Amino acid sequence: MIVKKRWKDITRISEKLWSELQPLKGFWKDAYLASAILHTNVVVPCVVFVEKDTNDQQRLLPVYGFIRWKYNFDEETMIDATSVMQANPSPYVPSPEILRMLEEHGHFDDPIEHAKLRLKDGREYWFRKGWPGFFIGVPDGYTSSDIVGVAEWATQPFFKIDKEIADRAVGPPPYRLCIFRRPKVSRRSL
Repeated sequence: MIVKKRWKDITRISEKLWSELQPLKGFWKDAYLASAILHTNVVVPCVVFVEKDTNDQQRLLPVYGFIRWKYNFDEETMIDATSVMQANPSPYVPSPEILRMLEEHGHFDDPIEHAKLRLKDGREYWFRKGWPGFFIGVPDGYTSSDIVGVAEWATQPFFKIDKEIADRAVGPPPYRLCIFRRPKVSRRSL
């Protein structure tokens, strides 16, 4: 369901949640890649936490709407920061080394978006990049920490790729966006 929310109503997160996000920083300066446990005990495995009023928020706005005093909040693609109880590492965030390998080949608008990845048990599988490319799909029973390298790149852009490869490729997992404000710095912590 899509509702209109006001930008000024985006809340400050707790110091506890802020401390849980710190080690989960992504490649972007003010984006944190995590899984989230909501107050309803629902686990959301892929969440991009983005600090409000930062350049990283602006990068994601083309997907989520324009800058106005209200924005469309879509419960299918967004999470309100007040609903998050805990943040943990996501099983779909690859190591920085794997991300660098994938980015060396191309970037998010590169038309060649398929690669065959190698898992630590020797299995290989085709996957399809998503945008913004933070989270990587893996076969059932695996996590992104099982990925050890890139075995092969597709030689054709997506629209020309072999149908067999396209049909077998594991797509990116769905993710949700959570825009937040940092907690206030208490005088005791100064």
